[in-house]
Formats: sequence, C-alpha cells, structure tokens
Amino acid sequence: MTANLWNWRTGQKIRSWEHNFPVDVVTSNHTGDVIFVAAYMDNGYLYDLNTGNTIATTNTQRQRISAARFSPDNKRIALGLFDGHIQLHDATTGELLGKWRMHIRPNVYRESSYVTDLAFVSGKKLVALGSNGLLNHFELP
Repeated sequence: MTANLWNWRTGQKIRSWEHNFPVDVVTSNHTGDVIFVAAYMDNGYLYDLNTGNTIATTNTQRQRISAARFSPDNKRIALGLFDGHIQLHDATTGELLGKWRMHIRPNVYRESSYVTDLAFVSGKKLVALGSNGLLNHFELP
C-alpha cells in the first residue's frame, strides 16, 4: 500500500507515498522527474519526484489499472485497464483525453482481455498488447 522511491546507489529511501489499497502500477516519465502510481481500484496519481507533491489525479477510481506509459514528450499518459479499456490522460492535469476498448475475437480467444502493455508510436498511434495475445492499434486525438 506504499510506493517508495529509493536511491539505488546508497540504498536510502528518499520518499514514500501512502495509498489506501495495494499498489498495482508505478512508472516514471522519460525525464525521470514525474512518476505515476496506481493502487488497486483507486485513482491514479502523478507525483513530482523532486518535491513529492501530487501534480494531478486521474479519475480512475473503481477501475483497476494494469499498465501505464508516458508519451515521449511526457505530456500524456496512457493507462491500460483490467476491463480491456485504454485511457489517454493529460499528464499535467489528469484530464481524460480519449478512451478505447481492446479488440477481442469471440469463439477464438477469451471474451475479454486486459491490457498487459502499451507503447506510443510516432506520436500519432498507441499500441496496446492484450492478455489474449492480440496487438491493438489506436489513432490518437
């Protein structure tokens, strides 16, 4: 229920963020000054690593996040959910910018699929890998 930031060279804990539920996902942006933390069935939180302060919150309460990736410019964050949805959020405000659903193939794969990983492609597409093995491509707004 805690996300900790450690200095890997000294083994010293730098900072901690307490949550009400077990932490599922932690990822940092490309410059290493912001992290995203999501706890089980709770909102996602963007934290400034220099101050420890909350930058923004994603309105994802009651949705379990399975994957998260920052865009190459650090302005957006893509979130993969256990219910098979993908959400795109502004990384400075937490505002929802777009939402998609993973593709499934009834009678071939399971009826549902959760997002196992995400990647931004050339700034115009988002790629999401589903637990059913399908790679999904989405156009970004």
